Amino acid sequence: MDDKKKQEELNSLIGKKELAKVGNWYPDLYSQMSYSIADLQKEKQAVFDEIKGLYESQGDLMVIEILKSIYLSFIDRFMDGNGNLGDADEEVSFTRRKLFDFAGDIYAKIEAASYLKSALGHFHRIRDLESHIELAKKGILL
Repeated sequence: MDDKKKQEELNSLIGKKELAKVGNWYPDLYSQMSYSIADLQKEKQAVFDEIKGLYESQGDLMVIEILKSIYLSFIDRFMDGNGNLGDADEEVSFTRRKLFDFAGDIYAKIEAASYLKSALGHFHRIRDLESHIELAKKGILL
Protein backbone atom coordinates (compact mmCIF):
# COMPACT_ATOMS: atom_id res chain seq x y z
CA MET A 1 0.00 0.00 0.00
CA ASP A 2 1.52 3.35 -0.99
CA ASP A 3 1.77 6.28 1.42
CA LYS A 4 -0.94 8.35 -0.31
CA LYS A 5 -3.45 5.49 -0.19
CA LYS A 6 -2.57 4.80 3.46
CA GLN A 7 -3.17 8.43 4.35
CA GLU A 8 -6.46 8.51 2.44
CA GLU A 9 -7.65 5.42 4.32
CA LEU A 10 -6.54 6.93 7.62
CA ASN A 11 -8.29 10.23 6.85
CA SER A 12 -11.51 8.36 6.09
CA LEU A 13 -11.53 7.18 9.70
CA ILE A 14 -11.26 10.64 11.29
CA GLY A 15 -14.35 11.10 13.41
CA LYS A 16 -15.91 7.86 12.16
CA LYS A 17 -17.94 6.13 14.85
CA GLU A 18 -17.11 2.48 15.43
CA LEU A 19 -19.83 -0.11 14.80
CA ALA A 20 -18.60 -2.30 17.61
CA LYS A 21 -16.02 -2.05 20.36
CA VAL A 22 -14.45 -5.34 21.43
CA GLY A 23 -11.67 -4.14 23.71
CA ASN A 24 -9.73 -1.19 25.09
CA TRP A 25 -6.61 -1.28 22.93
CA TYR A 26 -7.14 1.92 20.93
CA PRO A 27 -9.04 5.15 21.61
CA ASP A 28 -10.48 5.43 18.08
CA LEU A 29 -10.47 3.83 14.62
CA TYR A 30 -7.88 6.26 13.24
CA SER A 31 -5.41 5.40 16.01
CA GLN A 32 -6.03 1.68 15.59
CA MET A 33 -5.28 1.80 11.90
CA SER A 34 -2.37 4.24 12.23
CA TYR A 35 -0.57 2.24 14.92
CA SER A 36 -1.27 -1.03 13.14
CA ILE A 37 0.18 0.27 9.87
CA ALA A 38 3.33 1.47 11.66
CA ASP A 39 3.70 -1.82 13.56
CA LEU A 40 3.06 -3.77 10.37
CA GLN A 41 5.98 -2.00 8.68
CA LYS A 42 8.22 -2.82 11.67
CA GLU A 43 7.24 -6.51 11.55
CA LYS A 44 7.85 -6.74 7.81
CA GLN A 45 11.29 -5.16 8.32
CA ALA A 46 12.00 -7.64 11.13
CA VAL A 47 11.21 -10.55 8.78
CA PHE A 48 13.56 -9.11 6.20
CA ASP A 49 16.29 -8.58 8.82
CA GLU A 50 15.99 -12.16 10.09
CA ILE A 51 16.22 -13.62 6.59
CA LYS A 52 19.09 -11.25 5.79
CA GLY A 53 20.86 -12.45 8.96
CA LEU A 54 20.49 -16.04 7.79
CA TYR A 55 21.97 -15.18 4.43
CA GLU A 56 24.85 -13.19 5.94
CA SER A 57 25.61 -15.92 8.45
CA GLN A 58 25.30 -18.97 6.21
CA GLY A 59 25.13 -17.80 2.58
CA ASP A 60 23.37 -19.52 -0.31
CA LEU A 61 24.66 -22.94 0.70
CA MET A 62 22.40 -22.93 3.77
CA VAL A 63 19.30 -23.49 1.65
CA ILE A 64 20.79 -26.75 0.40
CA GLU A 65 21.85 -27.77 3.92
CA ILE A 66 18.38 -27.19 5.31
CA LEU A 67 16.91 -29.45 2.66
CA LYS A 68 19.21 -32.28 3.64
CA SER A 69 18.04 -34.30 6.57
CA ILE A 70 20.20 -35.06 9.56
CA TYR A 71 19.44 -38.74 9.07
CA LEU A 72 20.83 -38.71 5.54
CA SER A 73 23.88 -36.82 6.76
CA PHE A 74 24.47 -39.51 9.35
CA ILE A 75 24.11 -42.26 6.74
CA ASP A 76 26.55 -40.46 4.47
CA ARG A 77 29.19 -39.88 7.12
CA PHE A 78 29.03 -42.99 9.25
CA MET A 79 27.51 -45.77 7.17
CA ASP A 80 29.38 -45.24 3.91
CA GLY A 81 26.26 -43.85 2.28
CA ASN A 82 24.35 -47.12 1.97
CA GLY A 83 22.35 -47.11 5.23
CA ASN A 84 22.23 -50.91 5.43
CA LEU A 85 22.65 -52.59 8.78
CA GLY A 86 25.10 -55.07 7.28
CA ASP A 87 26.99 -56.89 10.00
CA ALA A 88 25.27 -55.40 13.04
CA ASP A 89 28.06 -56.59 15.33
CA GLU A 90 30.82 -55.07 13.23
CA GLU A 91 32.87 -52.49 15.07
CA VAL A 92 33.18 -49.11 13.46
CA SER A 93 35.47 -46.27 14.36
CA PHE A 94 34.98 -42.57 13.94
CA THR A 95 37.68 -40.00 13.61
CA ARG A 96 37.48 -36.79 15.50
CA ARG A 97 37.43 -35.03 12.11
CA LYS A 98 34.30 -36.95 11.04
CA LEU A 99 32.57 -36.19 14.33
CA PHE A 100 33.63 -32.54 14.16
CA ASP A 101 32.36 -32.21 10.59
CA PHE A 102 29.08 -33.92 11.49
CA ALA A 103 28.62 -31.67 14.54
CA GLY A 104 29.24 -28.63 12.33
CA ASP A 105 26.64 -29.86 9.86
CA ILE A 106 24.08 -30.32 12.62
CA TYR A 107 24.92 -26.92 14.12
CA ALA A 108 24.44 -25.21 10.75
CA LYS A 109 21.02 -26.83 10.32
CA ILE A 110 19.92 -25.89 13.83
CA GLU A 111 21.12 -22.33 13.32
CA ALA A 112 19.21 -22.08 10.04
CA ALA A 113 16.08 -23.51 11.64
CA SER A 114 16.36 -20.96 14.48
CA TYR A 115 16.59 -18.06 12.03
CA LEU A 116 13.65 -19.36 10.02
CA LYS A 117 11.55 -19.97 13.14
CA SER A 118 12.23 -16.42 14.26
CA ALA A 119 11.40 -15.03 10.82
CA LEU A 120 8.23 -17.06 10.53
CA GLY A 121 7.13 -15.95 14.00
CA HIS A 122 6.78 -12.43 12.63
CA PHE A 123 4.22 -13.64 10.10
CA HIS A 124 1.74 -14.34 12.92
CA ARG A 125 2.12 -10.75 14.15
CA ILE A 126 1.78 -9.43 10.59
CA ARG A 127 -1.46 -11.36 10.16
CA ASP A 128 -2.81 -9.91 13.43
CA LEU A 129 -1.89 -6.36 12.44
CA GLU A 130 -3.49 -6.78 9.01
CA SER A 131 -6.61 -7.99 10.82
CA HIS A 132 -6.58 -4.85 13.01
CA ILE A 133 -6.42 -2.71 9.87
CA GLU A 134 -9.28 -4.57 8.21
CA LEU A 135 -11.42 -4.35 11.35
CA ALA A 136 -10.76 -0.61 11.57
CA LYS A 137 -11.87 -0.22 7.93
CA LYS A 138 -15.10 -2.03 8.86
CA GLY A 139 -15.66 0.20 11.87
CA ILE A 140 -14.76 -2.31 14.58
CA LEU A 141 -12.60 -0.85 17.33
CA LEU A 142 -10.35 -3.13 19.32
